[in-house]
Amino acid sequence: MFTTRRAKAPINRMRPRRGVTLTEFLIAGGLFVIIAAGLVSLSIMVGRMQKGIYSQQIALKNAKKTIEIINREIRLAKTPLRVVDANGNSVQAGNRVEFSRWGETTVRSIEIISHDDDLATPWDNTLIYDPDTNMSGDEVKVTKGISAVQQGAAFRYTGATTPLIVKMRTGDSLRVENTKASDAYTGPGMQGFEINITVAPRN
Repeated sequence: MFTTRRAKAPINRMRPRRGVTLTEFLIAGGLFVIIAAGLVSLSIMVGRMQKGIYSQQIALKNAKKTIEIINREIRLAKTPLRVVDANGNSVQAGNRVEFSRWGETTVRSIEIISHDDDLATPWDNTLIYDPDTNMSGDEVKVTKGISAVQQGAAFRYTGATTPLIVKMRTGDSLRVENTKASDAYTGPGMQGFEINITVAPRN
């Protein structure tokens, strides 16, 4: 007589599931907060760097444009040039230079104009080129965000035998009092370029 064995049914030996403990939850939450804070800090730092780079590009572009205008105009001027103060008096150092070209009576000018009467804060200053000082409405804005750095004077000229010395700064000023106004244009930190050129009329 043959006997058959019945196959034994598999015994379900699943272990009981264990839940997440409070300690594990707190550790995971802490790690998440640390990683999130690191990512936010990194994104802020990258944003500031991008703004700083963009601001330097703007300042460099403004500096190049300013140098080109001054070089072109002063080299074509006849001597003597005339640096004047706010009252139109001739001075050796100031923020406005007047000149004419050979063969013409038109008086031209290049001047830094400040909208807050403080030429050391560039974010509200404008460099203006006026092709005819006797006519209004023909002024050309060369650049904004520019300041004088040589004792409050952008132009220095001592006579017909000497060149015109130009010292300006585009971008952040050396003296920053209103940091919010400065950062709004140039970004945080010093982003400016100094313009130091010596130009002599071709005579």
